[in-house]
Parts: sequence; C-alpha cells; structure tokens
Amino acid sequence: MFKIFRYLLKEPDVSEDDFIIAVHIATEENDRSKGFLWVNQGIEKFIYSDMLYALRGNLYLLSDDLDRAAEDFSKAYSINIHNPATLLGFAKWHFVKNNYTSAKEYIQSTKEIDPDGIFGEQADELLKKIEDGEKAVIGSGVLDMSGSVK
Repeated sequence: MFKIFRYLLKEPDVSEDDFIIAVHIATEENDRSKGFLWVNQGIEKFIYSDMLYALRGNLYLLSDDLDRAAEDFSKAYSINIHNPATLLGFAKWHFVKNNYTSAKEYIQSTKEIDPDGIFGEQADELLKKIEDGEKAVIGSGVLDMSGSVK
C-alpha cells in the first residue's frame, strides 16, 4: 500500500485528500516516519489545510512532543474552528496533560460537530477513559479543583 502512495503523492494532480488518506493510513499502521514525511509534504503543497495540521499535531502527540502538537492544533484551529479532528486533538492534548476539565470541553465540542461520525466515537472513547481515570483518582484523593490530576 505504501508504494502506491509513494508514487501517487508525487503526481501533479495530487489532492489534499490524497495526503490526508496517506497520513491516516501511515498513522494507523504505526509508521510515524512515513506519516511525518507525507504530512510535511502535504502542508508544503496545501498550506491552508486544517486537516493536515491536525494530523501532524496528532503525530506529534503520539511522539510525546506536546509543544509542537499544540502549535499544529492551534494552526489548524485558526484555519477552521469547526474541524472535529482539531477539537479532538486538543481534547487528547489536554488529556495527556491531565487537564480533564479542558479535555471534556473539547470532547463536547467534537461531539456537537460530529455526533455520529468517527470523531464523535473517538471523543466518546476518550471521555470514558477520563471518567474511568477520575473515578480512580477521586478514590485516591489527588484530583484538584480544576480537574487536574496532581
């Protein structure tokens, strides 16, 4: 499959969606190097692609580069405030930082925009993780008033 993308993404009529699909598949196959390669190429060609910035933000999140993830999610948000991939990315970012209150706000926004789609489903899964984590943390008494784990 990757060989197809290697050639497809070099075609003169390559579309933004071609890059999005390639990056998504590379991420699903846990091949971050190809994901980064293709998302960076896509952003060079489609500089106003909120989805490509959101995908790169997710790749940075998977690589534990929280600063770069936040930059890309912010860039994607500045292009399109209604992109559920971006909103879910911010939710994941806040989740990783143990800021459950903010994560829940982004989850709610994601679910409002994409209630029955893949992003809404992923938002529900993340919410369940948060709720399970809060139950465990509240039992141990280390949740502060902002909803952050200490």
